[in-house]
Amino acid sequence: MSADTLWKSIERIEGLSVQTGLDRVGGQQDAYKTLLQMVTKEIEKCDKNLKKFLADGNMSDFRIEVHGIKGSLANIGAMELSARALELETASKEENADFCAANLPAFLETLQGFNTSIAEVFAGENENHGNITLPAELPPIFKKLTAAFGAMDFPAIDAEIDNLDALNTDSPLKEKIEKIKDAVLTMDYESAIAIMRELQGS
Repeated sequence: MSADTLWKSIERIEGLSVQTGLDRVGGQQDAYKTLLQMVTKEIEKCDKNLKKFLADGNMSDFRIEVHGIKGSLANIGAMELSARALELETASKEENADFCAANLPAFLETLQGFNTSIAEVFAGENENHGNITLPAELPPIFKKLTAAFGAMDFPAIDAEIDNLDALNTDSPLKEKIEKIKDAVLTMDYESAIAIMRELQGS
């Protein structure tokens, strides 16, 4: 799947205002795509947690969980779903378990449908990258980079980026490494880590 085809597929996802999401990341398409993929994982976790917290009558953790997904949905431009999450957050803050019990199933059903739409878009791209073989030198570089991000050790970050540059890689792995380097340049370490995890299948 070409980048243009992927982007057109993203723009067709129902309930998603791509421009709103792009505005949140300064118009960077790669950062936005990474954000979308991270939200799919958050939605899966949220689905299980919200059901459990409601069943346990744990309105405090329910509110924290739904608050988090509300923000994530707003960040990618899923404004209608974010607004529905806000309704659940408000109800949980008021200890209104009846409202949450009545409205959670429909919210989660819509959320999962939305999640499936995102996953299907990226499935085509992942097929193109599914057979990437990582050179043996790469995982140790990724590990050192992640540690350097956490310590804000800029000399170490620069050294590992130089090590990435020294690798002789073919596309599509090279494209992914370029995305990591671009994210590092803008100090978007979360996106860089997300790409590294994706490549290592975790």
